Amino acid sequence: AVTLPVEDRWPQISQREIEAVVALLQAGEISIAGGGGVIGELERKYAEWIGVKYSLAQNNGTSTLHSAYFAVGVGFGDEVIVPSYTWHATVTPIMHCGGTPIFCEIDPTTLTADAEDIEKKITARTKAICVVHIWGNPADMGAIMGISKRHGIPVIEDASHAHGAEWGGKKIGSIGHIGCFSLQGSKPLTGGEGGMITTNDVDLFERMVILGHYGRIQNTLMTDKYRQFGDSGLGIKYRAHPFAAAMALVQLERIEELNEKRAAWVAELDERLEKIAGVTPVR
Repeated sequence: AVTLPVEDRWPQISQREIEAVVALLQAGEISIAGGGGVIGELERKYAEWIGVKYSLAQNNGTSTLHSAYFAVGVGFGDEVIVPSYTWHATVTPIMHCGGTPIFCEIDPTTLTADAEDIEKKITARTKAICVVHIWGNPADMGAIMGISKRHGIPVIEDASHAHGAEWGGKKIGSIGHIGCFSLQGSKPLTGGEGGMITTNDVDLFERMVILGHYGRIQNTLMTDKYRQFGDSGLGIKYRAHPFAAAMALVQLERIEELNEKRAAWVAELDERLEKIAGVTPVR
């Protein structure tokens, strides 16, 4: 049995997160439609932390994946390659767009998408590749981005578990064409419920804005390409809750410290587990 000290339990909610939410209640800021305030602050700081140009706060991680698939143009007849080991929310938004999920094998030592098998699964109908950094363990982004470049296929990073993880000195969520993060209660950085999207591509960013952010479209678009949609966009409401944003902002300031604690526990568990015959910790 393993029992963690109270101060190391996950998730960690401190007095600072509580005070941040209470301050919004006292100010009457219980819904923010225009994308400013605490929502805008989180988007700016998250983009800076990940190392991308654009970030978009949403109501959950599932909606970030739907937005990403829509942004890259997934529709009827299109295929999206996904790893065979993941949560269903990686897959179901593909079908909501009318696309077909194509499952690739995983590397048995890392449990992430096997790059060699991804390439085998590519067809003329492949619209995107979605890799999952499962349990925060980065997929082989070097090999996967090489495949992306050779075939001209965009890569979506399902980084729901991977806040702060890195590959080749770059933060996960900044390597593929779109990064999708969950802020659900069990995630390394939490807002209770929520999600974050990251990208360097202005067109992909704007397509995600017009899909799910009516009420803030005109003051969020960077170009005039989609202004004809007005401020109603396509009518889906993926707006983030300000309470979630306030919590996440505090968590963002604490994330390095929290991740160091988690990494130390993982290292200790791996060290003990690898001594047991028949047990091999995930690489």
